[in-house]
Amino acid sequence: MSARLLLTNIIAILLTLAFFPQIAGASGGHWMFKVYLDKKEIGYHEFKVKGSEQGSQVQIDAQFDVKILFINAYSYTHQNQETWNDGCLQSIDAQTDDNGDESLVSGLRSDAGFTLQTTGGTQTLEAGCLQTFAYWDRSILQSDRLLNSQTGKLVDVEIQSRGLQALKIGNSSVEAEKYEITMEDGVISLWYAAMDGRWLALEAPAKGGRKIRYEPVILPETPQEVSDRLAMNEEVTSGESS
Repeated sequence: MSARLLLTNIIAILLTLAFFPQIAGASGGHWMFKVYLDKKEIGYHEFKVKGSEQGSQVQIDAQFDVKILFINAYSYTHQNQETWNDGCLQSIDAQTDDNGDESLVSGLRSDAGFTLQTTGGTQTLEAGCLQTFAYWDRSILQSDRLLNSQTGKLVDVEIQSRGLQALKIGNSSVEAEKYEITMEDGVISLWYAAMDGRWLALEAPAKGGRKIRYEPVILPETPQEVSDRLAMNEEVTSGESS
């Protein structure tokens, strides 16, 4: 398998204050990651999750550029909008440009199942609960098949916990539980905060023993952080009015 093809396959699957680099607002889950190929930054991957009584709306944006000797040897962009309800995918609308190869994936759940349209045609998947590689939602860790939002293909996966580890984020060390998603194209490693279950980081292999790594820039607030922030705002407001 060529280096570009292996990198493409991994990327297709990858599509979650002092303690952290920056904290997102309390109105919804917001993850922003810098993406590295080994130690070289190649782009970003952003996830915005907004909850409501009708479910969750998810917006995903990614852009990677791999340069060799100042020449852009590989580029990748991905935009995806999903809706979820009770941990199950209700709709998807994704567009991908994989180094000039464009693909579309759109789908909608109905009583008959999940109707999926891709560049290759239309199909109806099973009527059960369908999930993408939604790393921000820990319920996917119970799945044995996940939908690739770039290709529209269902991927067989085996997911296992590897226990608690010390994960370095910036200059801090965080206790996190590591999970591994094993599939035909390789193994994706995920870390979730032991304290509150937030998705923190991702790592996947690339050709020649190299690694793709996600390092967080923005992570959602915990309920305690929201409470502390509101209390601090009240103190500031009270001090200004006195």
